[in-house]
Amino acid sequence: MKDNKAYDNDLLLDDLTDLYDSSWRAYYAGAFYKLGRTTIERLASVARADGKHPSRLFGYLVKQELANRNKPRPYPKEVRSHKQVVNDRPYSEVWAEQQAQRDAKA
Repeated sequence: MKDNKAYDNDLLLDDLTDLYDSSWRAYYAGAFYKLGRTTIERLASVARADGKHPSRLFGYLVKQELANRNKPRPYPKEVRSHKQVVNDRPYSEVWAEQQAQRDAKA
């Protein structure tokens, strides 16, 4: 049985042949797989509606979307969780300690 996501992406590739060069099919297949159908359809509609050269705009938008997805996160996931921690201590304790040090200096 074929992977449904890959099969859907093949159909999507066939629907959007006006927006990419066939020599770049493998690149766009990978991009479509990473970004998902809804994102690609949104980018395609923007490119068709707003671009003087829709294929060039579509390529630019896909490249930007991939770059945004691959940006490193500013903090590890553990620090960004609902429990803010610093060196295995709750952030509220660290903040209270820093505030007490500031008050002692003043």
